[in-house]
Amino acid sequence: PPLAGYDLYAGNYRKDHPHLDSFMDGAESESWYRALEALLAERPAVTAHDAGCGDGRTIGRWARGIEKRGLLERVTLWGTDFSPKMISAARGRIKGVNWDVLDFGTPDKVAAWTAVHGRADLVSAFFVVVHFDRPERFFACMAALLTPGGKLVMNTIPQPKVPELWASGKPITIEAWDHTPDEMVVCGEEAGFT
Repeated sequence: PPLAGYDLYAGNYRKDHPHLDSFMDGAESESWYRALEALLAERPAVTAHDAGCGDGRTIGRWARGIEKRGLLERVTLWGTDFSPKMISAARGRIKGVNWDVLDFGTPDKVAAWTAVHGRADLVSAFFVVVHFDRPERFFACMAALLTPGGKLVMNTIPQPKVPELWASGKPITIEAWDHTPDEMVVCGEEAGFT
């Protein structure tokens, strides 16, 4: 299961997947900054939340980008993941981000978390929906996390075969489902996203 798998794999994730850094220079990062700029044009402050942040690779770069742009007073960053070991790895390396363990399994859990910590204006979720057997649950959780008028920036990757990974000297696979981009567009629209 994803929680057990990522807790096992947390120590290897960063070194095994340096290629994931490349998407920070691509469309996903550009989309995030465009969404942030649009929100900052209409709101005095923005809370940006990286759901399923893993070891913090993405939100750590955004934290540095926020600082370089002089936006520290206007942007609050949250990184959450359901893997305590991933959050521990992120917290140990990256400053300027609020960290917490959050299980995106049900909208009720997300709503309970937001009752304590508040909702987000901008949510990113990269390489996350692949771990939901029912993507409508993913979109319901994202809706529970977002403020009215907030923005979701996400991606999905074709995953017809679950990759084999190595953790603690043995092969593992982490449960995942193959959702096409077209299916995600339909599912997101059915959940009220545009």
